[in-house]
Amino acid sequence: MVRPVAPNQVSPASTPETRELARVAKELEGVFLRQLLAASKFGEEAGKSGFGTMVVDALASSVAEGGGIGLAQRITDALEVAENPRKTGQEVPK
Repeated sequence: MVRPVAPNQVSPASTPETRELARVAKELEGVFLRQLLAASKFGEEAGKSGFGTMVVDALASSVAEGGGIGLAQRITDALEVAENPRKTGQEVPK
């Protein structure tokens, strides 16, 4: 069963570093979505008129801002564990 995309649930940021990490993770998710959409030839018809890249950018930005696909949360969680393994009680993945 496919679950609906939930709003972006990047963990609450309590320090400037964690807020910056969440922001950058969200941006990275947007870049990934742009690459994914471009590789899938999404917006190809619009590309013939010169708007293909704009369509892909707009859709990727909207998806990322609307909650994305959960990649930003995974990146944030993994980097927080890597930075503070003792604080989270988890081991750093090898």
